[in-house]
Amino acid sequence: MVREGVSKEAYIKDELTDQLKLWIGVSIPLGIFLFLLLSILDWFATPELFSFFLKVRLSISALLLLAWLINRFTRNQAIQYTLTVAGAFMCAVAIEIMVIHLGGYSSGYYVGLGLVVIVVLGLVPVELWVALVVVVEVFLVYLVPILLTQKIDDLPLFINNLFFLSSISIISVVWRYLDQKRLVGELSLRYDLRQKQKELQEYSDSLEQLVEQRTKELKKSEKMLRAMFEHANDGILIMDETGAITDANKRACEILGFSKEDLSSLSIYLLDQSKDKDLWRERINRLIAGEPLIFETTYRRDGRKVFLEISASAVKMEEITMIQAFVRDITEKKRTQKRLLQSQKMESVVVLTGGLAHDFNNMLSVILGYIEVALMDPSLKPELRDKLEKAEKSAESAAQLVKKLLRFARKGEKRRELRSFDLNQTIGDALDLVSRNLPSGIVLKTELLAENPMVKGDSNDIEQVVINLVLNAKDAMPEGGEIKVRTNIDLLPQEIVKVESVEPDGYVHLSVLDTGTGIPDEMVPRIFDPFFTTKEKGSGTGLGLAMVYAIVKEHHG
Repeated sequence: MVREGVSKEAYIKDELTDQLKLWIGVSIPLGIFLFLLLSILDWFATPELFSFFLKVRLSISALLLLAWLINRFTRNQAIQYTLTVAGAFMCAVAIEIMVIHLGGYSSGYYVGLGLVVIVVLGLVPVELWVALVVVVEVFLVYLVPILLTQKIDDLPLFINNLFFLSSISIISVVWRYLDQKRLVGELSLRYDLRQKQKELQEYSDSLEQLVEQRTKELKKSEKMLRAMFEHANDGILIMDETGAITDANKRACEILGFSKEDLSSLSIYLLDQSKDKDLWRERINRLIAGEPLIFETTYRRDGRKVFLEISASAVKMEEITMIQAFVRDITEKKRTQKRLLQSQKMESVVVLTGGLAHDFNNMLSVILGYIEVALMDPSLKPELRDKLEKAEKSAESAAQLVKKLLRFARKGEKRRELRSFDLNQTIGDALDLVSRNLPSGIVLKTELLAENPMVKGDSNDIEQVVINLVLNAKDAMPEGGEIKVRTNIDLLPQEIVKVESVEPDGYVHLSVLDTGTGIPDEMVPRIFDPFFTTKEKGSGTGLGLAMVYAIVKEHHG
C-alpha cells in the first residue's frame, strides 16, 4: 500500500527493506536445515570426524538461529545487511574448518562454499556491493587458510577448485544484480500504477458527477429526452419504485429480446438469470435513497448467456420517483478482454521463463561439467562415484526440463525456415506414433479433408501439437472413449482476428475432440499457463498445452 505523500524513492526503499527481512527469514532456516542434513555426508565421508563435524554444524546452526531471531525483531536495512554478511561468513568458516580437517584443498567439502553463495545471493535481495562482499569473504575464507597451512602439491586440482568457486560466485553475483534490478523496476512500476489508479479514481468520480449533471439537464426538454431515449445506442429502461418496467427504448427491446409491450408488463427481477429478488430489492432501495449504481449482471437469451452492464439512478419528478437504467450488452467485450488478458499474461510468462531458463541452463552446464570431470578420476571411491552418477542423472533431467522451458519461450534454438508440408500426412505420422500408447478401450478416428491441405510451417512442431493433444485426450478418458482428429478450411471469426492480430483469411482448422471428463469452466482460462495441470501431483509437468500454445503462436495461428 502506497502511503499518502510518500516519494517513489522512499516507497522502493521501504519495500526493499521488507523483502530483505522476509528472505533473510527464509534463507536462515534453509541454511540451518542444509547444515544439519549434510551431516549425513560426514558419516559416510569421515566417520572418525563425524562427532567433531556435528559439533561444528550444531554451533553454526545455533549462531544462525540467533541471527534469525535478530532479523525477526528488527527492521533496519543496515542490520539486515550485517546479518547477511555475518551469516555467510560464519557458514564459510564452519565449512572451511571441515575442509582443513578433511584434506584441505583436496577435500570435496569446498563445494559447500558454493552452496553458501548460491543460497545467500539466490534468495536474499541485497545490493550489488553486499553481494560482492559476500563473495569476496567466502573466497578469502577458503583461500587464505589453505595458503597459510598447506603445501600445494596438486596445483591443477587447486586451480580447478578456485575456478569452480569463481564460476559459482560470478554467476551468483550477476544473478543477484539482474534480479535486484528487476525488483527495483517492478516496485517502481507498482508505485506508478497505484498513482495512476488514484488519478483514474478521481477522474471516475468527476465523470459520475458530470453524468448526473447532464441527466438533470436532459429533463428540461421532454421532446429532446424522447428523441434521445428512442435513438440511444444503449438500452434504456424506466422502472417504478417496485422494479416494474414502465417504459423501454428500442435498443433495450433488442438486447432483451422482448417487444416494448411485453417489457412493460414485466418486473426487472425476471430479467436476471440468478432470480435473486433480495439483491434487486437492495439495489432498488439504494437507488431510491439517492445512490447511483453501476453493476454487471447476466441474462439468458435464446438459450445463451448474455452479460449486461447496467448503470442506474433514481429520478424524482415532483412526488414520483422513477428509476432509469442504461443497459449495455458487454458479452463480446467480456470475451475480448478475456482473450487479451490471457495473451498478455502468456507474453509475460514467456519473457520470465526464457530469462530464468537461460540462467539455470548456464548453472546446470557448469554443474554437469564438473561432475563429468570428477567421474574421470580413476581413484574415485565407488560409493562417491555412485552418488556423482545419480547427481549427474538428476542434473540431466533438469536440463531436459530447461529445454522444454526454452522451447516454450521460443528461445531454445534458432528459428527454422518454415516450409510447406502436407498436414494430413503429418497428422497421420503423429497418430501412428501415439496410437501405440493408447489403451484398447480408446477408439481413434479421423475426419480429414479429402484434398491434402498444404500448410506452411514446421511439420515436426505440428506433429508435436497433435501428439500432445491426443495424449491429453487419452488422460481424460480413464474408462475409455473416442478421440476424433478433424481438419477443415474456414474463415476466422472476426473477434479472433481482432484479438490475435492475424490476417482475416482462410485457415486450416485442426481439431482434436474426445468424449472424456472435460475441464471445469473455472479452470479453462488457465489451461495454457505453464506448470498448471489438472492431473494428480507427479503425473505431469503442466508444460504440454503451454508448448502447444507456443507452437501455434509461432505459426501465426
